[in-house]
Amino acid sequence: AHFPFILIAPVFFAVFYVAFAAPRCSAFDLYNGLLAIVWCCTGAGYLLSMLFNNKAQLACTVFPLIATMFAGVNPTLKNLKETSIIGYAVSTVSYARFATNFFWLKQAENFDDRLFPNVETTTVKHGYDQLTGGQCLLCLWSIGLLFRLLAFFKIRALKNSHVFKA
Repeated sequence: AHFPFILIAPVFFAVFYVAFAAPRCSAFDLYNGLLAIVWCCTGAGYLLSMLFNNKAQLACTVFPLIATMFAGVNPTLKNLKETSIIGYAVSTVSYARFATNFFWLKQAENFDDRLFPNVETTTVKHGYDQLTGGQCLLCLWSIGLLFRLLAFFKIRALKNSHVFKA
């Protein structure tokens, strides 16, 4: 019942995003990245709404903020790895890290040759040279699937508990 929303939401976001920014990636890459983000975030929403019954709105608001803190922009992935093992561990499961990495790589592909040395230096500096765009998308889809599986198991646990028994 939720799949039409998951498929259409990236289109609406992309329309407004393209109007305000000039993305250097193709419309197909933009849609694929946004679709993976929506997939991941809706899966997280399913799980968080079951884990935090009374505080689900707060949890679903704080979750993307924390994920964005560990996306590898500031501090960079290299700084996270050097300074905090916990911060780097959180960044390895942060959907925002893989989304940022994907869009950075797709944007960097379309810079002209005279700017490419600067782009390549920045890519290495931020630590975005470790994965390809396809690997980033695979990580996003996997994280979304993991959230959905955990939500499913939580539903099964609730069904077997006293909550649903008459």
